[in-house]
Amino acid sequence: MKNNKDSVTREELNANLEKMAADLQKLKPDLLLLQEVDFHSRRSFGINQMKYLAEKLGLVHGAYVLTWNKNYVAWPYWPPSKHFGRVVSGQAVLSRFPIKSQQLIEFPKPPNNAFWYNWFYLDRIVQHLILDLGGEEVSAYNIHLEAFAAATREEQIGQLGRLIKADPFPAKLAAGDFNLADPIFPDREDSDRDSKGLLKIFAANTGLQPFQSEKPFYSMPSDQPYKLIDHVFFSPRFRLEKAGNIADSTASDHLAVWAILGF
Repeated sequence: MKNNKDSVTREELNANLEKMAADLQKLKPDLLLLQEVDFHSRRSFGINQMKYLAEKLGLVHGAYVLTWNKNYVAWPYWPPSKHFGRVVSGQAVLSRFPIKSQQLIEFPKPPNNAFWYNWFYLDRIVQHLILDLGGEEVSAYNIHLEAFAAATREEQIGQLGRLIKADPFPAKLAAGDFNLADPIFPDREDSDRDSKGLLKIFAANTGLQPFQSEKPFYSMPSDQPYKLIDHVFFSPRFRLEKAGNIADSTASDHLAVWAILGF
């Protein structure tokens, strides 16, 4: 929660990573989809967070993509002493199941951003993986959609929906940070509210089902969560047994969400 406003100390960073690993170990995940993972960044003291979590969780199969690879990022703007500096960051998938292949789906940057701003802006890239679940192949998508430009985000989820609809695999998963809020706490206003029903349209177009539970749960922000912007969608080849979040953990700015799927 502190990262975008102030620098974190090495001690704070280590404590956050240890907390993440401990919380995830309780879930014993078979598949972990991560966004905003640092591989070698000044702000996180050069720690490869993907490698750290893989070793802690015993997940031996992995794939990643760089979405932010800049020698210098001048954020937060002031004072310069707090600038991120070197950033090598992206998305990662860790799995107990072998990963047979990875294809990257890259989206254009928001056209209304100044050209110089887009030079330093992170890329929005979906990891499309084929996993081997004991002889049956699963098509999995690790997603992090545009956060700030609503029209660009709408175009991205539409394009992604068309690609998943054309995907011939019976067993499909699409999960990650959609930056679209549904549900959102009653009477709260938010720029990420899914006012156009884009998530429902995505589900209808792709034939995927959203994860859900009898009692609403939220993922953002982790200190006072009131909206669910991180989602899991799955094809009818799976059945949803249970879903929820890792509550009361500010090790990240999002609460991790999870789903137990039968197969």
